[in-house]
Amino acid sequence: MSSENDSSPETVATRKPNYILIPKWAVVVAAVIFVGGMVGVGVGVHFLSPPLPEDGPTSPPTLGTGASTGPSISTTSSPFQEDYRLPRHVLPDSYEIKILPFLKDQNFTFNGEVAIRITCYTPSNNITLHYNDIAIKNVKVASQDSQELKIMSTSYNSDFHQFTIFLESDLEVNKQYVISITYNGNINNDLEGFYRASYFDENGNEIWIGLTQFEAIGARRAFPCFDEPNMKAKVKLTLGRHKDMNTHANTPISEKDVPVDGFPDMVWDIYEESPHKMPTYLVAFLVSDFIKFDGRETSSGIPTGAIVNPTRTSEQANLSLTVTPSIIEFFESYTGINYSFQKLDNVGVNQFNFGAMENWGLVVYRDELLMYFGPSVTPANRKQRIVEIIAHELAHQWFGNLVTLDWWSVIFLNEGFANLMEYKGMNAVYPEWRTEELFIAETMRSVMRGLDSLDSSRPMFQPVNDNNMMRYFDDIAYEKSASVLRMIESVLGESTFQTGIRNYLQARQYQNVMISDLIFYLQEAAEENNIVFPDGGLEAVMNTWIYQKNYPLVTVERTQDGKAHLTQRRYVREQYPREYEEYFWWIPITYTQDFNDQSELMVWMQDSNDPLVIDNLSTDKFLILNVGQKGYYRVNYDDGNWLLIADSLRTNIEVIPLINRAQIVDDALNLAKQGYLNYSIAMSQTRFLVNEREWLSWQAFDANFVFLDNLVSGLGAYNNFRVYVLNLVEPLYNELTFDEDTDEELLDTYSRVIAVKWACKYGLSNCVESAANVYDEWIASDGLNGEIISPNLKSSILCTAIQNGDSADFNSAVSIMRETEEKATIASALACTIDSVLLDNLLGWTITDVDSPIPKGSGTTTDAIYRNLANNPVGRIQAFNFITDHWLDVSNFYSSSVGARWIGFVSMYFNKDSELALLKEFRDSHQHEANVISQLNQAIERAEANIQWSKMYYPDLANWLTNLKL
Repeated sequence: MSSENDSSPETVATRKPNYILIPKWAVVVAAVIFVGGMVGVGVGVHFLSPPLPEDGPTSPPTLGTGASTGPSISTTSSPFQEDYRLPRHVLPDSYEIKILPFLKDQNFTFNGEVAIRITCYTPSNNITLHYNDIAIKNVKVASQDSQELKIMSTSYNSDFHQFTIFLESDLEVNKQYVISITYNGNINNDLEGFYRASYFDENGNEIWIGLTQFEAIGARRAFPCFDEPNMKAKVKLTLGRHKDMNTHANTPISEKDVPVDGFPDMVWDIYEESPHKMPTYLVAFLVSDFIKFDGRETSSGIPTGAIVNPTRTSEQANLSLTVTPSIIEFFESYTGINYSFQKLDNVGVNQFNFGAMENWGLVVYRDELLMYFGPSVTPANRKQRIVEIIAHELAHQWFGNLVTLDWWSVIFLNEGFANLMEYKGMNAVYPEWRTEELFIAETMRSVMRGLDSLDSSRPMFQPVNDNNMMRYFDDIAYEKSASVLRMIESVLGESTFQTGIRNYLQARQYQNVMISDLIFYLQEAAEENNIVFPDGGLEAVMNTWIYQKNYPLVTVERTQDGKAHLTQRRYVREQYPREYEEYFWWIPITYTQDFNDQSELMVWMQDSNDPLVIDNLSTDKFLILNVGQKGYYRVNYDDGNWLLIADSLRTNIEVIPLINRAQIVDDALNLAKQGYLNYSIAMSQTRFLVNEREWLSWQAFDANFVFLDNLVSGLGAYNNFRVYVLNLVEPLYNELTFDEDTDEELLDTYSRVIAVKWACKYGLSNCVESAANVYDEWIASDGLNGEIISPNLKSSILCTAIQNGDSADFNSAVSIMRETEEKATIASALACTIDSVLLDNLLGWTITDVDSPIPKGSGTTTDAIYRNLANNPVGRIQAFNFITDHWLDVSNFYSSSVGARWIGFVSMYFNKDSELALLKEFRDSHQHEANVISQLNQAIERAEANIQWSKMYYPDLANWLTNLKL
């Protein structure tokens, strides 16, 4: 799953009276009485239970719709299951699921039937499984010889969503049974389980669809099931639909247009059973009027396609249709295992809570992250993101689907691998994109600068014993885990790492995996290639990275006798003086003094506070650690070595390769930000940028100088700061200007974006005038001429024009935004205005659908607004007050977790005691909202760090800027 959050779509209250709409209180409390038949609209066919083994009965029991003799459901917890996890005395073998959804006339309900074949492994008189937000109508349990077992009672634990069936007699070991359940439910509007979404057709009509999002515990909202990742079973779906709609699922259709008894305008689509057992969170289906564009078959014969709403075109789907089969072929080659389902379809939907979801055979994406509208409309970074997300989800078909995490505590075994492998998959189709540089900037440096530098971070392994496991789908699960895996790959070498991964996948395919499985196969591959680890082997090394939060800072002190003394400590942001608990890691230290002779050396730094000594060094040459930035750690040198590096780079930037040049900028500025290094030293490491033309170094500058700009603005040194930045940026801007070359490399385009952004922001006259002229032309064309503004520069151009313009400029952009699908870019630029009245209008539009240019459910658009308001000194505090003053509206219109996310955005650069007090006051008054406290605590931690920075480290920066001679 790709971790881009969205917001919930609009709640629709209109109901068709002759169907059953289940009140939420009824299904949450689960006070459901078994009554005869299906209530309201019944499914007028019998539902055959799954096939039993060859020695089983020839006439398996049917799931009837007749009278039930079952007892009432108690809401007391099962005395046999006090734990959050399901018991293991029975395990599922297969599901046969039948769902009849009612989407017409905004009814939004469904009837369901499921037959679950189970095997008993320990004698017991009870069966416990999951359901949530559905109403159980009838339950039966039958043996493999079709004998119905007497149900004595049932109970439901609403905290754990556990439904327990108590039987008169024990189940027998190694015998199979069938649990048959009829139920109904709502097609909800909260983007989880079986939910509703919509799009607008060419006539402006809102068209509703039904689709699923089951990871992590959403399947239980669509059908009763054993909803844990290591309780895999085969799945066979039968989906009902109106005749003018269609359905899609994990597998191909085996039979379609089967009449539904009692519903002449509806038919069944019957799907092939899944070829392999699968976890419930990967089950997926779609009921819609969407169209499908076929892609080519892979070399192994797998058909691919794109399923999108009817307003989309094959040209817009072409990028996904082109790269999908090629990336599948790459992963087949890399893993040595062919894709294991019958087909692979990509689905684009407007309302989706994440970037995408890797459902086996039916991958779902947010529409804007699947559709490519061409270079005149879609910016280059969006094209890259589309390919990246497709590669991520396709990587999951092996890492997550073929082998599945045993439990959510080790989510990094799914997401960390997918995040690492997405760059390999992307490189397979666009090798000119220099994906290693993209990984370093987007993944590793991002998490090191962000979540994993906070004391509130967490280890890669995280015990999970409640329903809130989605909070661990974070940058640790994705970015840190991928970075640690990349580091291990660098130690093993690409070939040995690949061998270990192949063996891991081959041995554990269709099964579940734990950390020990991964370590075993990587260690085995290492031994076969005579790669030696410290005492305790790879397990000892990886345990220090998996079970400890944050990461190490390696400090280097050189001596006059040609030695370097290395020590390690935990790198964490210091908000105020205190002692942090120290951790120690096994660190692969690579180092060199001369990149020309390829003399990179590697030694292990042990997990203790004992120093590591490197000798035989030349005292008049710089020493560089973490060659190629393969290691997940930062490096701080003594002042003498830092000055050797700075002087060498100012003389000849080629003396240090690009990746390490960029690392030096990023490490130095982050170390100074946290007080580990004086700004006089850190800023000296940026002076070579006046001669730098490569994006990776400028990306390190951009990521760190945004912080400096926001905290220094309004302070006395700000003018000197602007002068220094323009001195660095102007040569790059003058070389690149606004003029794009259609054949230029992706990273050159990214360099231009940075140059224009800073040149215009700081008032370089040529840049500001060019932006104003282009903006006026764009407004005159009503935004219809995509050739006027490059989509890559649109954010900077629009922001510059709106910031320096008046209300007419603002309102003209709003008018265009109403008529275009490209809302996020324009909305973000609107957040650049310094007019408080216009800002108030913009904020109001984010929580209403009355005359708002922002459609509800467009999380990308609203997030873009609040993210950019953080960079607006006027807007950030106004936005914070708006969110907190309208908290109930935000929570009802979206959710409280979305509101907390927005607070995190706008408070990013709070650096005043009064602003911190506002954050704490809001946090303290919302302790009852457990799902927002973590985000609010992180916002408070950032604000405390900013305040400390302003008091302790700003004076050194101001002094350096004052004394600087350009």
